[in-house]
Amino acid sequence: DAPTEPLMSISAGGGATCGVTQLLRVICWGDDTYEQVSAMPTWDFHPSVSVGDRTVCALNQDNQVVCWGDDSTGLITNAPKGGGFTSISVGSDVACARDSGADLTCWGKGTPAGLTTSRIWSELSAGTSALCAVSNLELFCFGDAGDPIVTQKPSGQIVTVDLGADFACATEAAGTVVCWGADDHGQVSSNPGGTLLDVATGEHHACAVDVNAKPVCWGKNDKGQLSTP
Repeated sequence: DAPTEPLMSISAGGGATCGVTQLLRVICWGDDTYEQVSAMPTWDFHPSVSVGDRTVCALNQDNQVVCWGDDSTGLITNAPKGGGFTSISVGSDVACARDSGADLTCWGKGTPAGLTTSRIWSELSAGTSALCAVSNLELFCFGDAGDPIVTQKPSGQIVTVDLGADFACATEAAGTVVCWGADDHGQVSSNPGGTLLDVATGEHHACAVDVNAKPVCWGKNDKGQLSTP
């Protein structure tokens, strides 16, 4: 079940969702096929957590990468050592972390086509075959030619972005959420609208934090992804 504690941030991926509480504690719920929920560490974290298709990564209080879940593509064993990281994003087979100098480090099974580290990145999100990042409120997406996440990306002022399997959602500077890409489970068209403080995407669903610090979710619900309190 989704948590009842107030959340500072939220991340959804595959069939699982994780959030960081105001006490800097990571809580996960949903699909536990690869121990994305049951294997989560018990110590406190820096408020940055990312749920991929089968793997979860977070930053601890020393700004080091900590991952758990599936390691079939090396997302756990090949995670970068040392600290200094400020944000992290896990996709299907690749993960990327941003360090204090705003440079990107990626690991796992390959890096999305066209990725450049020549900009100062403020936000990033790795998906199944694409990666999106924000620089100066402008959204950039890298990946295979014809990928709708790349070709349909919004052009407004973007603050945060998160990628699902074949769709993506972003928060705009105006405080609204925009989603694009595949909509076979209502993951785009069921966006509730209104003011939302943060948004996270799973494989075919999305969750956001509203102005009352409560999660609201939409899209596919075959494993309890939308079971918010």
